[in-house]
Amino acid sequence: MALFKEQVDSIDRTGQEHDVFISYSHIDEELVLGVVYILRNQFGLRVYVDRDDATLSPEDVEVAAQLKRRMRHCLSLVYIASDNDTRSHWMPWELGFFDGFRGTVAVLPITEQASTQPPHDRPYLRIYPYLDATAMTLWVNNRKGGFQNFREWLRNRGEFAAVAAR
Repeated sequence: MALFKEQVDSIDRTGQEHDVFISYSHIDEELVLGVVYILRNQFGLRVYVDRDDATLSPEDVEVAAQLKRRMRHCLSLVYIASDNDTRSHWMPWELGFFDGFRGTVAVLPITEQASTQPPHDRPYLRIYPYLDATAMTLWVNNRKGGFQNFREWLRNRGEFAAVAAR
């Protein structure tokens, strides 16, 4: 944890960025750790997940300020859609802040129900592209039949430059 605190302090001082801010329900922590491992080790992404951040305050007001600072140093937000995401009070706030701040938001469904059924109770999730992965590539699907490599999507600031076939 001390090493992570040094990295977080360094990010605040230097402006070093992460590729991804993970927004998730803490009920899904074990599944999310697997996702984080894959994003870091298989796809080489720099991932921020609050679980690893020992510097977060237990006070809600201070947490909000700290999370804003962390999100400002991330290039994208990945919203982990699951059967439990509706139980999180922070996820909608993180999504709204990040969408307004940078706009590079994608949804990653991690449970069968979340991946096969449209989020009728959260229709706002349908406006965002979603992530899909093959063995070697992380794709962003624009929900209109177009795919783009995740890193290209980041470079294009969330815009789909051209429809890519997989």
